[in-house]
Amino acid sequence: MISVAQTHTHIELNAINNTELHINAQNILTLTHAKQSKSTLLVYKLKQKKFQINNIDLILALTF
Repeated sequence: MISVAQTHTHIELNAINNTELHINAQNILTLTHAKQSKSTLLVYKLKQKKFQINNIDLILALTF
């Protein structure tokens, strides 16, 4: 049988581990974003403009 103290210790360890995992994930995202080529954002924006649909009639026609 697990004691209350052991359960409390497991909860604390899980909280610490989850916090560290979250911090590490955020650090990875930050580093990835910092290392991303500056031209990548430009390319994505151009592609988004290319496929952007501005005609509401066309959107309505595609949905029905």
